[in-house]
Amino acid sequence: MPGGLLFLDLYGWLAIVACLDVILTDIALSIGGREVNPIADLVIANGGLAGMIVFKSVCYVLALMCCEYVGRHRLKLGRRMTMLLLGLWTFPPVFALAQFYIGYFFIW
Repeated sequence: MPGGLLFLDLYGWLAIVACLDVILTDIALSIGGREVNPIADLVIANGGLAGMIVFKSVCYVLALMCCEYVGRHRLKLGRRMTMLLLGLWTFPPVFALAQFYIGYFFIW
C-alpha cells in the first residue's frame, strides 16, 4: 500500500493498549502504587499525567515508525514485529489488572 500505513489494524490495537496502560498507571499511582520503569517514573515525577501522556505518545509514534520502516523493506517481518510489539505492550495493562484484582479481592 504505497503512501498508507501498512499495519493499520494492528496500530489501532496498539493505541488502545497504550491508552489502557496510561489509564491503569494513573489509577495505580493514585492509590499508592509506583511506576517500575525508571524513565517513565522520571517523566511522571516531572510532568505528571500530561507528561505521561506525551511520553507514551512519543513511544507509540517511534514504535509505529520502526514497524513501518521494517515493513516497507520486509513486509512479513514488519507485521511480525508489530504483532510482537502488541504482545509486549499488553503485559503492563494485564499485569496491572491482575494486581487490582488481587488487591481488591484478597488484600483490601
